[in-house]
Amino acid sequence: MTPLERLLLRVMPYGISVISVATGLPMALGMIAPNRFYGIRTARTMADPEVWYATNTAGGMAMVVFGIASVIAIYLLHRFWGTDSKLKLVIPVFVPVFFALCAIDITFRYA
Repeated sequence: MTPLERLLLRVMPYGISVISVATGLPMALGMIAPNRFYGIRTARTMADPEVWYATNTAGGMAMVVFGIASVIAIYLLHRFWGTDSKLKLVIPVFVPVFFALCAIDITFRYA
């Protein structure tokens, strides 16, 4: 494995988590008005602004919490597990995906 591959596999999971926090924060703060491009868009959320803000606030909070938890989990995996083999580098990539799926599940319970 080249040093560039090793660096990408160490940095990419953090990037995914930071993107999750960055996109979830405006939703959690209620800064996103109903639109067709950004936010949780379902038939119910598009029909009622009150439902839109409640769902997007819950979804945004879940994205922020799980994004921060993902950064901590990735750090701990890298810190205590090391980066000796490819498997040890690839598994942290799936941590943000797992936490994103948890955030989606929580969000759609409110939608």
